Amino acid sequence: MSQKGSKSPNLVLEKEIPRSKAWLSLSGIAPKVYMLFLLRRRMEKAGKNGKHRWICTNGRELIFPYREAKDKFGITQPRFTRSIDMLIDRGFLDIVHPGNGTAKEPTIYGLSVRWKNYGKPDFVTVKRIKVKRGFCDRPPKQS
Repeated sequence: MSQKGSKSPNLVLEKEIPRSKAWLSLSGIAPKVYMLFLLRRRMEKAGKNGKHRWICTNGRELIFPYREAKDKFGITQPRFTRSIDMLIDRGFLDIVHPGNGTAKEPTIYGLSVRWKNYGKPDFVTVKRIKVKRGFCDRPPKQS
């Protein structure tokens, strides 16, 4: 299952990820959701003369709609939300741009390497920004 534009028919996973403290702390379907995010990368070969390596060209432009998670993979909205929150909390994902479901604007995710410092004093904690939109933002009418 390669994404359009991808040059690699394989899923590239750094060996240190499944050995990391952050990965081992994931629960539920979060590891599966992370793998589905990795399948959305565009990987291209870089280098020459037999010294090729794969680089990701869209690591900060990943879109994975809740509807697709449910329809294609059977992941309910609460499970998908918990998985994304856990992946953000452990340093695997960041939210580059929060979407707006009512305007059909998707959330844009970015792959992060913060997981490498998970459990260490210099780990940077990031939480999902709860964006309030719509009627809840308006002050109550005054009579």
